[in-house]
Amino acid sequence: VDFLADRCQCGAGAILADDMGLGKTLQVLAMLTAWKQHVGAAGASFRVLVLCPASVIAVWLQQVRQFCPQLAAVAVQGDRATRAGLLRQEGVDLFVTHYNLARIDSDLLAAERFTFVILDEAQAIKNPQAEITRTVKKLRRDHSLALTGTPLENRLLDLWSIMDFLNPGYLGDGQDFSRAGLSPAGLTRLSRRLAPVMLRRSKDLVAPELPPRTEQLIPVEMDPEQQAFYEHVLAQARQALSAQGPAAVLASLTRLRQACCAPELIRPGAREIPSAKLTALLDNLTELGASGHSTLVFSQFTSMLALLKEGIRIRHNKPG
Repeated sequence: VDFLADRCQCGAGAILADDMGLGKTLQVLAMLTAWKQHVGAAGASFRVLVLCPASVIAVWLQQVRQFCPQLAAVAVQGDRATRAGLLRQEGVDLFVTHYNLARIDSDLLAAERFTFVILDEAQAIKNPQAEITRTVKKLRRDHSLALTGTPLENRLLDLWSIMDFLNPGYLGDGQDFSRAGLSPAGLTRLSRRLAPVMLRRSKDLVAPELPPRTEQLIPVEMDPEQQAFYEHVLAQARQALSAQGPAAVLASLTRLRQACCAPELIRPGAREIPSAKLTALLDNLTELGASGHSTLVFSQFTSMLALLKEGIRIRHNKPG
């Protein structure tokens, strides 16, 4: 909380990148509550916009009700006229909406000015050319914050895009930044540059009282067809490395990981090539469900989750 408040008071945008489950939402709400008390005493307006995945809107509202009831929060939902009316509503401290609606309501949001714009799961703007990224960067605000447990995913440009929202120009030009940052010296400079504006802590540092996580690794061997597909992608990766050098490393690794998950992630419609990992996951989910357990599945690739959803539907004859 001190980190967030201090950076905002200094006029800098910040990333809170603690591991998942360590209370990033609550820490931001605590800071906002203190900020409102300070700003309210000075008679200034206080309006906060939170952009997050649709599935997280309810979490924000629930945590406000439970821990910070002095903040008036609304979800900007409903038809367009309703959403426009909610954004103009007086007496609201916290407006919560999701990225897809923000893209649709770009004109409505651009007409407002916010004390804070906060991006939850900020990797949603990792692509600098995406429409949602352009929409978010046009928002008028006094302060900017980003929350993400994965500050760097596939490319250095992902991190640059988030930082360009928080502190435009802080990391220079995107393409130049990506090229310079791949060298050991470049990564060292980047680490030093990020230290003042990004806080990332593990569970051991924040909540040592929590029991250790139990991990079980399940090796999955690819079928011959998938193995052949993987070897083809690997050959392409080697060609890219020869032609482009280190700049192709992260993109090539991503494609290889996708090939391990499911060939359809690279070649849509390639259902004739089986996915050993998807089959193993469906088998385990079936067993866990039969035992009465709930399961939370994570994937860095949303398209993998779509394949999993379809696989569950087919296996259990569920409607779409």
